[in-house]
Amino acid sequence: MSRSRPKGPAERRARRFRWLAPMMAVAWVGGGIAASVVEAQMPKHRLDVLFPPGGQRGEAVEVRLVGAEMESASGLWFDHPGITTERVEGDASPPRFRVTIGPEVPLGLHDVRVVGPLGVSNPKAFVVGQRPEGIEQEPNNGPAETGTMSVGQVVNGQIDGATDVDWFSFEGKADQRILIDLAAVRIDSRLDGEIRLYDLDGRELAYGHGTVKHDPLIDTVLPGDGTYRVEVRDVIYAGSPQHVYRLTVHDGPHVDAVVPRAVEAGSTVEVTLLGRNLGGEPSGTILPDGQALERLTVTITAPPELQIDPDRPGVGLTTSPGGGIPGFWFVPETDRGAANPLFLAKALGPVVVEEGPSDRDEPMTIVPPCDLSGDFREVDDEDVFRFEATKGQVWMIEVLADRIGSPVDATVLVQRVMEDGSLRDIIEADDQGDPGTGNRFGTGTVDPVVRFEAPDDGTYQVTVGDLYNAREVDPTAVYRLVVRPQQPEFRLFAAPNDPGNPEGLTLLSGGRSVAYVLAHRFDGLAGPIRVEAEGLPAGVSSDPVVIASDQVQAPMIFNASAGAPPKLGTVRLVGRRLGEDGEPVDEPPRVAVAGTITRPPPGGNAPTPARVTRGLVMALRPEAATRLSVVPNAVTVAQGGSFELTARITRSEGVQGEFQITPDALPNNLAIANAKIEAEKDTVAVPVTVAENVQPGVYTIFLRAGGKATVADPRNPEATMEANLSEPSNPIILTVRPKEQ
Repeated sequence: MSRSRPKGPAERRARRFRWLAPMMAVAWVGGGIAASVVEAQMPKHRLDVLFPPGGQRGEAVEVRLVGAEMESASGLWFDHPGITTERVEGDASPPRFRVTIGPEVPLGLHDVRVVGPLGVSNPKAFVVGQRPEGIEQEPNNGPAETGTMSVGQVVNGQIDGATDVDWFSFEGKADQRILIDLAAVRIDSRLDGEIRLYDLDGRELAYGHGTVKHDPLIDTVLPGDGTYRVEVRDVIYAGSPQHVYRLTVHDGPHVDAVVPRAVEAGSTVEVTLLGRNLGGEPSGTILPDGQALERLTVTITAPPELQIDPDRPGVGLTTSPGGGIPGFWFVPETDRGAANPLFLAKALGPVVVEEGPSDRDEPMTIVPPCDLSGDFREVDDEDVFRFEATKGQVWMIEVLADRIGSPVDATVLVQRVMEDGSLRDIIEADDQGDPGTGNRFGTGTVDPVVRFEAPDDGTYQVTVGDLYNAREVDPTAVYRLVVRPQQPEFRLFAAPNDPGNPEGLTLLSGGRSVAYVLAHRFDGLAGPIRVEAEGLPAGVSSDPVVIASDQVQAPMIFNASAGAPPKLGTVRLVGRRLGEDGEPVDEPPRVAVAGTITRPPPGGNAPTPARVTRGLVMALRPEAATRLSVVPNAVTVAQGGSFELTARITRSEGVQGEFQITPDALPNNLAIANAKIEAEKDTVAVPVTVAENVQPGVYTIFLRAGGKATVADPRNPEATMEANLSEPSNPIILTVRPKEQ
């Protein structure tokens, strides 16, 4: 089944460090190679593909790597200690690794990164499953040469090249309800997959595309005993090693929706699962392909705290618009096995479930504040709710759909119900635009939010609609309608430095590295936010930074002392609002959620694909070739004023050449001319002029030193390389005060 609508919204829009030394300590390779000189950017590990992209819990699987600088990889980092690795003996290039998945590892999505002499790579998805696993075997490019699989098995494959098509066959039984699930987008793949099911005579029985978070799912009852064939391909016949997938044919459970979608922390509640092969009772919902959905009620206990834990965000896919929503993931267990992971949010008010027709003829009455779970499972559905409000009363009314993985593109219309029963429009809302973080971690969403202030005492009506008014029944078309008091708030996200490519965060001893902390403000929140790192290990430091009132991001600069030993761990960033006196407000800090883009921007106006990751992972390795320091590190200046910075470069032994000094992270309307440190010098003065139209406030800026130098090749300690270096300075806190009249 596929929902009839345009491309989804994504196309439009205090845990301490856990440091590991051994893996990084053995990262040096190639000691017997003769010294040589090559010219390049400083190399980085970049992981494009880990194949297969998953394995069965309690078993081991051998994986291979595809990407940049994979040949020198020394190990893999997984987000769960129960997943361990060892290098497979031999001269394979890139090396292969044996991954052992412990029996206690949670089912679902995990992160994997490559580590080695160049630091740590970007993450890729690795799925821990419950079923036996297999790997696609070529040739399987047509119905006459299918790969074989069985019901209850996962096959890992690749659409490896333009026009590649993969075929598989399995034995089925009459009246057996089969689910054919192709995971691709959900596992960081480039594949826009479609699947077709055929009988042995070549008749097409079912088709799937874009059913589950842009991935296909076929739900069908087999007409008879015999052999069936499945065709897998990209919808536009694209293909590459990055077009990986996990194809599962099974008769186990699949959950499409859970009601309610939010629960109170620490509560024990009954929730209703709506899906297929659940072993429950009929739900009364019939899908376009004629299949019926089942309903199963289960009891769950929510964790006592539903706060953000950046190291353990869960085992399901959370795209960047949904990042930062507190809650928890759970995997329902049924008599037919475990279902797919589900997310339950922390309730933002008393929990309510949509009841009755809730339409224009029979609107449902609600009492704010509330957190209501609703759905658009029926064709052309539109939900209507009424509540009482007094003059001047303020409510924030928002719908969460896109942010919770629903295909709904919601709209909200608030109207006054007049004494004669007529309706008068008050306010309406549609999409929330990206706040300006889209190139690193876009949090823009097509979910609407509106601030409603009642103009008079009376009855008001909220109509929630779907912009595309789906023409098919879709059990995943769910939403949360939240009516709550206005509460200025912010969320923080941490992302790698490079906005154009997936990357990891690597810090060189004796040097510095940059990540970015991003702020998304809500409900009219204004003012600066101070962010700092907690629990840094010996040898690593990071000065607090300020995200100014009119900015949405600031650089977080990490500093390593000379000789700091190799380490690998996760970084915890916390932020607090600053009051008018410049001091942090006395309230609980907000913890930054880590995230990354999953592949380079697609071009055009499409947002860069991004998702939440399991912690901001940092690798520390030797040894920085240069170090840039700037004084003073704090400056106060009036609008229209000027000041001077002094930039100093420290070169490691043998490093020569000139360095261009350029500014970064500047506030609007502040320009700093580029400067240059000559080859025979180590300092330069950098004049700064603050225009009169620079907004007063506190800003964090820094400088970069860029230049070409001959440095030790980190992949081979006996070799050197000609590299283009880019070294960040220490942060500079710039306070701009109003111009004196």
